[in-house]
Amino acid sequence: MKPTIIIPLLLILFSLNSFADENNNSADINNTKDINLSNDYNITENIDIEVNTDNCVGCHGLNFEKSAMGISNIVKDMTKEYIEATLFNYKYNSTNKNMDALMAWQTAQLSDDEIRAIAHKLGK
Repeated sequence: MKPTIIIPLLLILFSLNSFADENNNSADINNTKDINLSNDYNITENIDIEVNTDNCVGCHGLNFEKSAMGISNIVKDMTKEYIEATLFNYKYNSTNKNMDALMAWQTAQLSDDEIRAIAHKLGK
């Protein structure tokens, strides 16, 4: 098995293990009270970079129509601002709860402009 597959699988297992310890299995990992939706992260409307979301579709679905691991909100229903704030929160403020470990690892591989481009591409 390739290391690029093993590492995310291990992160998922560790995340699920810590998530199982919580009482509420339907916790909303995108709860707005945990996310800074201020203007700290500004959406740049015309980001002219190509972004690869192949690592995302395994959990979120090909059209971002799935609830990742059955606990996240559905990405295709989110606003650009919400997606951007959520991804920046995972990248810079991860607290190792719910899916933070997996998402922190995923977002650490992205530049800030790539995060903005993903938000612009996927958000309403």
